[in-house]
Amino acid sequence: MAPAPTATVRPPGPVPARCRRRARAGLPGVLAGALVATLAACSGPQEAADAQDPTASAPAAGPAGPGDPAVEVPEVAPVEVATTDDVETSGDPLARWAAETDAEPVTVVSSVDGVEQDMLWQPPAEEGAPLLVAVHSWSSDWTQENGIPYARWAQRAGWGFVHPDFRGVNERPEATGSTLTTSDVVDAVDFAVAEGGVDPERVYVVGFSGGGTTALLLAGRHPDRFAGAVSWVPINDLTRWYAYNRDERPEEDYADQIAASCGGDPTAGGEAADSCAGRSPASVLGAAREAAVPVYLGVGIRDETVPPVEGLEAFDALADEEDRVGAEALAAAADGRLLPEVAGRDEADARFGEGDPPVLATLASAAATAVVFDGGHAMVYNPGLRWLLELDAAR
Repeated sequence: MAPAPTATVRPPGPVPARCRRRARAGLPGVLAGALVATLAACSGPQEAADAQDPTASAPAAGPAGPGDPAVEVPEVAPVEVATTDDVETSGDPLARWAAETDAEPVTVVSSVDGVEQDMLWQPPAEEGAPLLVAVHSWSSDWTQENGIPYARWAQRAGWGFVHPDFRGVNERPEATGSTLTTSDVVDAVDFAVAEGGVDPERVYVVGFSGGGTTALLLAGRHPDRFAGAVSWVPINDLTRWYAYNRDERPEEDYADQIAASCGGDPTAGGEAADSCAGRSPASVLGAAREAAVPVYLGVGIRDETVPPVEGLEAFDALADEEDRVGAEALAAAADGRLLPEVAGRDEADARFGEGDPPVLATLASAAATAVVFDGGHAMVYNPGLRWLLELDAAR
């Protein structure tokens, strides 16, 4: 299937090849000054002077970002289901993947420890296409059927697609946010690039719940490898989520799985606490912010599996100081409440359409966007994909 035509918006003025990745990193939500600083840092004297000279021929405005009305965004038929709540599971997931997508099982060998990891790979329609990386959630693996709508969408868009395993269920030290997990996903990206057709500068990751957590870890640990990340209802702090499950949801396995992964009760301090901290997005989002990795966060205000404080705290780590929701709002979100001053911050997101949950607040700062929706623990497929289309078109 041929991809829909796209429009490319380039930064004003010539950008040397060695600067293109750095210029790209600042695209969404960053003002013209960020571009000037990028050019001044890696261009020659004349280019730097032109970038700072208001009379120079280059326009003063910075590059376009998601939602810019001047950017022509390709039309791609949306995902047929609204949220993960609408995805039915079967008794034979691989048979369903084969019946509904062109994705095929392949094996990728870890570049770190040589362990083989399975994944599903669907090539793009033509050379130079983006790659969509869908990562499985906490209690699943590479066969998770929640990824099928993404594969079908990628095929319509002409994008490449991978759905990798990265040590399976989060219940052991090798999994659960370890550096092995994120290196496994990068290995999957390298496989897709080596196969041909995928543009390594246009790699986007999307995940839900534990997968949303992985998406944030990838943005922080490998900011040079991902042009954008979509993270639905993620966990930002494993120790806090451990305590929440131990105290509020003891019937679930999550607290035991975290303890098994981190080497004990992380609330007791010591090595278990250090291990959980290193596996948490909170430890790496500063690097994602510094690299200006575009991140789109979805937060369900009625989420009882991962309380909304997790996603909002991730937004604060990525946002400029004056735009953060702050400690009082985070404390309210820990109880499932949205303070009026947060709810009053732009109650619309045009990416949410008919059949999607109502939007309660849209927060945007630096390269981050967070949408608080009236719903629970769910991934809303189409808004994140629309954001990725806008992001890619604005490159």
